[in-house]
Parts: sequence; structure tokens; C-alpha cells
Amino acid sequence: MPTLTYDADNYFTLQCDDGTVISCMTPDMLQEPARNDAGEIIKNSYKLEAEKVLSKKDIVSLSLAMAKIITSQRINAEHARILRLATGNATIEERDTWTTKAQAAQAVLADNASDEQKNMLALEATVTGETVEELATTIIDRLHQYEKFIGHAAGIKRKAIDDIKTAAKEDDIEKIVTAFNQKIEELLTHA
Repeated sequence: MPTLTYDADNYFTLQCDDGTVISCMTPDMLQEPARNDAGEIIKNSYKLEAEKVLSKKDIVSLSLAMAKIITSQRINAEHARILRLATGNATIEERDTWTTKAQAAQAVLADNASDEQKNMLALEATVTGETVEELATTIIDRLHQYEKFIGHAAGIKRKAIDDIKTAAKEDDIEKIVTAFNQKIEELLTHA
């Protein structure tokens, strides 16, 4: 059975049943990279693969393989989107503070916070009008909610990706996507 591989550089390689290998930057181009006299790939240069005529079986296999790759990318993008939503679309810079704040909050609640940790939370609590303990409790509650959310989201994503890998037909992939979307919608509704 023909196989299609895909790497992080958006580079596809189709190995046909007869041993022919077709390489391309995008699956619809079916191009082979140009090579210099030493056989090395010339970056960003391609020649059209004109010698290979794909069989119907090759095309069906290529279509299914491309559907799996593209759908897996869509699943990963949706997972990233819902994680951003779960953070309230917080910036990376803000998220970078969360571990420090969580550690300080845990230390405050355990009554073993350093002076620096107490001071950091006290400065924020002064602005928000709450006590340091109230702020610490809020931080820990949000942390636990977020941990549950990311765990559930990761499980939904992994299940969908695993199911896509073993899908036998493109119709199966669409059913997987539908189930994934329903589970994500439920997660977002109950978050």
C-alpha cells in the first residue's frame, strides 16, 4: 500500500507500491526537489515530476493520507485555540507569571511563604482590594480549574489524533472530527 509521510517543514513524500518515490512541498503540487550535480537538494527549487503516472489506488491512498495529515493539523490548531480561550486569551507574558504566582499562593496558604512571595501577592491584593489569603485562594482555585481543563482537552485531542491515524476511509475521519467538535463544545460549555 502506498505511504505518505509528512515532516515539520511541510514536505510530503509518497512511496508508491512500485517503489517510486514522489516528493513535494504540498501534496497537490506533486513536485520533486531540484538537485545539484552531487545529488543534494537545492533549497526552494523544484522540478515537476512528469515521469510518474499515479494509479487510482495511489491517488486514493494519497487522498486518505493527506486527509489524515490535514485533519490532524486542524485538531492541533483547535486544541491550541481552546487552550488560549481557557486562559482568557492571556498573553504569553502574563502566563509566564502564573507559575510564580501559584507557588507563592500555595506557600501563603501553607503558611510558609517567603517575604518576597508575601510581598508580591500583597502588592496585587492591595490593588484588587482583597486580602493576601483571598487572592491566594483565588489563584489556587483558578489553577485547579485550568489543570482540569487542560487535562480533559489533551485527552480529547489525543483520542482524535489516534483515531485519525487508524481511520480506513475519509468518511471515518469526518466522523472523528464531528465527535471531537462535540466533545470540545461540551468541554467549553462546562468550563
